[in-house]
Amino acid sequence: RCSRLIETPASKAFRHEHVPVDLDCEFVPEFRSEVFVIKNYHAIEPMEECRTSDVLRDVVGFGWRLHIWKSDHLSVTLIMTEGVIGRYEYCIELMHEDPTKAIRLTQIDHFELHQTGPVHDLIENEQLEVEGFLNPEDDSLQIKFSVRPPTIVMVSRYQQEFIDRFMKDNINNQMPVSCIGT
Repeated sequence: RCSRLIETPASKAFRHEHVPVDLDCEFVPEFRSEVFVIKNYHAIEPMEECRTSDVLRDVVGFGWRLHIWKSDHLSVTLIMTEGVIGRYEYCIELMHEDPTKAIRLTQIDHFELHQTGPVHDLIENEQLEVEGFLNPEDDSLQIKFSVRPPTIVMVSRYQQEFIDRFMKDNINNQMPVSCIGT
């Protein structure tokens, strides 16, 4: 009985199809978000002082910080503190009591480790109070920022690249002392 199964030719309904490397996928990684509260906004020295958020961890575990400063505008930029070079999608939202009035910027850009991303001027400083973004009680404002790799395929690639780099660094750091300098 088994020999008949082995000898029976494969079904003609079976087809072998090539799957592209950059497979279109309906799964989109989730954004990870943090709300950065900037207190005493008027005390920030224009162009001299930068305020920096705590580290946000994206879905891969990479670290991101938001930097803000003021000139004529409230300016913001993202910096990758830990991760791999690549394209990332991010959203920066100047929050408002009325969510319909929030200023929201969503983009995909190339980031390198410890390098600032594009600088965005969100709003003119004098408009912060006029339009109700600045809390009059404590002179604060809130900026929500979110980051993710734009596709599930990129999540996988970035994870693998990070693991490969981690393994290489650990192998190099675990060389026996007797091998060093020989």
